[in-house]
Amino acid sequence: RDVVLANYFGANSITDAYLVAQTIPEFLFSLVVQAISIGFIPIYLDIFHNKSKVEADTFADNVTKISVIFACILAIVVNLVPRTIVSLFATGFSDETSALAVIFVKIVVLAMFFRIIVAVYNAFLHANDHFIITSFNGIVLDIVVIASIIVAFYTNNVVLAWGIVIASFAQFLLLVPTVIKNKNRFNLSFKEIFGEDIKKLLLVVLPIAIGIAANQINVLADRNMASSIEGGISALNYAYKVDNILENVIILSLATIMFPQFSKYAVENDYDNLRISIVKSLNVSTITMLPCMCFCTLFASEIIRFLFGRGAFDLNAIENTSIAMMYYSTGVLFVSYTAI
Repeated sequence: RDVVLANYFGANSITDAYLVAQTIPEFLFSLVVQAISIGFIPIYLDIFHNKSKVEADTFADNVTKISVIFACILAIVVNLVPRTIVSLFATGFSDETSALAVIFVKIVVLAMFFRIIVAVYNAFLHANDHFIITSFNGIVLDIVVIASIIVAFYTNNVVLAWGIVIASFAQFLLLVPTVIKNKNRFNLSFKEIFGEDIKKLLLVVLPIAIGIAANQINVLADRNMASSIEGGISALNYAYKVDNILENVIILSLATIMFPQFSKYAVENDYDNLRISIVKSLNVSTITMLPCMCFCTLFASEIIRFLFGRGAFDLNAIENTSIAMMYYSTGVLFVSYTAI
């Protein structure tokens, strides 16, 4: 989808506004989404193992309801002061780019309702050893977003933002049938949603959220400084996404499968196998990511030219993106360790 975006829109004020509109909700929600995704599985498996499937599913329902409440609060805040929030994330935007970003962000924030539920459902399905259906989430997202980029190019730029909302809704619809098959029942009551298990989750989530926040602040600082250069945010985004492919394809695939296994070993107090599994995962990460890191650092310009060097993506965009990618690539190995 980034290749298609670069081909049709290049790296300019439109793509800058579009990417900032995605960054703002993701920054606000990812602290919760990622922390819940990570903290959910060990607690769910602990309840499942020591209590019952019914109580574990009730815990999943409560996490979903709390997440939706949180999404509502943040969506209201974003829509009340969108211009202020955009200015915090992109201080260097011109008035025209800032106005476009405000329009985009008010639409894109709606996608977070579905994103936050999808995050909980993904964790729920992984805890129940269902990995195939969740792996199609990215494909669904890409297909819808690519279609929206092409339509936006020939019609109206606002379609870019609506494409993200529709894509997130499509991801939600994809998971619902499998979730229904694997749940005994759905508890829709809002009574007693803050039980002991939820309090335990909050304690687990806090340190995870701090670590995720540090990474998000890094991304925010990068893009904020780049906002004064037209196409600067887009160049950073394209470079980051190329390096991110390595992590998503190799490391997150490994982590997605291994994390529930780590949790099961922990629940069963089988720490010997837990240590062995973690060491093996880190070894696989080193063997695969170290040569990738060297290759991407040395051949950043050639990679960017091959992936994006066509259509509206001009020589200036190639040069800026290549420089950003070269420096991003030096941290690929260490990022892979944090994912494990």
